[in-house]
Amino acid sequence: MIIAEKILFLQNLKDKLKAVPNFQLLFLFSLILWCVSLPFDNAIYQVSWVLLEVLFIFHVLYNKNYKKVYDILKNLKYFLGFFVLICASLCISNILNFEFLAPKAWHSVVSFVFRYAVVLFVLCYFYKIYEFDYKILIYVCIIASCFMATSGLYELVINYQNIIFNDSSQHGLHGFLRNRNGFGLAMATGFAFIFIYMKNSLTKNILMAIFVFLIIFSFSRSAWVASSFLVIFYALLNFKNIKKEYVLSAIFIVLVICAFFFISDSFQHRFTQLTQGESSHRFGIWQYSFEMFLKQPFFGWGDTFKFVPNAPYLLNTNYSAPHNMIMELLYTTGIFGFCAFMGLNFYIFLHLLKTKNIKILSLFAFFFVICQFDYGIFSTKEILNYIVILSFIALKDRAIL
Repeated sequence: MIIAEKILFLQNLKDKLKAVPNFQLLFLFSLILWCVSLPFDNAIYQVSWVLLEVLFIFHVLYNKNYKKVYDILKNLKYFLGFFVLICASLCISNILNFEFLAPKAWHSVVSFVFRYAVVLFVLCYFYKIYEFDYKILIYVCIIASCFMATSGLYELVINYQNIIFNDSSQHGLHGFLRNRNGFGLAMATGFAFIFIYMKNSLTKNILMAIFVFLIIFSFSRSAWVASSFLVIFYALLNFKNIKKEYVLSAIFIVLVICAFFFISDSFQHRFTQLTQGESSHRFGIWQYSFEMFLKQPFFGWGDTFKFVPNAPYLLNTNYSAPHNMIMELLYTTGIFGFCAFMGLNFYIFLHLLKTKNIKILSLFAFFFVICQFDYGIFSTKEILNYIVILSFIALKDRAIL
């Protein structure tokens, strides 16, 4: 009986795919490829976003859908306006500090536009054309995170002594990536999507337990703080709708964390560092960033953090970036760029409140918190692409009015 049902399901799926136009299939393939590549640092990502934009240009020109493009731009005029101001502030800041610019400063500005703003517009355009299910983005991201998780589990199996039982926390999991903070971000993001979007089930609880385990032993404290904040924030916003199953799941995860804490010396060491305020040079970096902002408060210093005269990075490589979204905005773009960026976020925030989209609001809050301790708001492709997905889900209905 079960086999017959599966055969029927596959036949129905085959019939549905036959009914889908070839160009739409190509778009969906490109979309899935893009989502799958987000946690990984490889060439597939570069190909996928370019492919999405090439398909968009071809579709518009071939079908002469100029009116649709104009309508979407008109519907998103406030978003577009704030984004243009952010880009203008980046350009002005770079021009004013031209002699100190990083080698790829202008490349970063161009990438910021095409990888994120244009991709967001492409998603809105094809949503208007095909009305595809936006949840495909979320679930493909979850699948990609699960694939990344397998690399962490494999690493744990072959190196569990150093990772779990070492009396220091220097051997954090990094999986397919080059560092443990990047892996922690990937696992925390996967956990966030699973926690918010998957229906409560045994599968969800098992996945959350695995991701919590991997977040812990990445030893990325920003991932710890942001994941914990997400659970508390979402619970407070959704307090009246919390079911018994969610409470039991939360209790189970807390017990799992406590068990890991008592058996793992490295976990205890890293947690102690967190509670004692050991900042890995963050406090000094933030103080330096703010002092530099005060010297040029209007347009900041542009993309020069490691290249200004007497930069602390020359003496201590830990001073490679501000490691805080607010400090980065103030240092890089000054008050002008900071206000433009906050205006853009406020615009999205008001729309989420109006539509009562608690799930997306919680995920935005998660990324806001994690960006206060690590990652560049203009250069971290993983976070920026996830923000593109959340912005699309938040604004898609407004974009196609």
